[in-house]
Amino acid sequence: MKSKNECLAKLNYLRETFWFSLGAYGLATKEPTAGVIAQHKIELAGNQIYVLAENEKGPEFWLKYSVGFSEALSDGSAKTFVRQTFLMMLLESFEASKKYAQANGQLDSFKKQEWYPFARHLRNAIGHNEVWSIGNNPKDLPTTFRNKTIDVSLDGQPLGEFIDWVYGLQLHANFTNWVHLESTER
Repeated sequence: MKSKNECLAKLNYLRETFWFSLGAYGLATKEPTAGVIAQHKIELAGNQIYVLAENEKGPEFWLKYSVGFSEALSDGSAKTFVRQTFLMMLLESFEASKKYAQANGQLDSFKKQEWYPFARHLRNAIGHNEVWSIGNNPKDLPTTFRNKTIDVSLDGQPLGEFIDWVYGLQLHANFTNWVHLESTER
């Protein structure tokens, strides 16, 4: 990822994907839209997605998968969906920023950011089945972002809801600001 614009576009896409999941959560779990969703089904055929009324027939395919929504998604399922897009946003934002830094000779600058150790350990926890994988006495711990601290006591523990929505969005904003500011200073 060589260009600033390409990296910023990726970071924006990741944030908007999370925002989209928030919208889907609201629509699928609250009336009156939950009732409207319940009157529809989704058919998947190849790479196509068809949204059909309950009794509507979609195009004929030799292989397709149909999902009916007889009631709105449970709040738990919907929150799990939102949580997964949130964690993907954080993991992929870190990766996109790091790739940009590597491609532009700015990896040292990236690693010197006060939030970097926190973001790196959080990224590793997300990427390792949502379990903290600290390793042997890392020199960059403990590390704190806002009022959240990562230390060796977390090793092997589930990530759980360690990072909340607002802190995650603030961390994402740090990636975006770094890419924007770092590339304009050169």
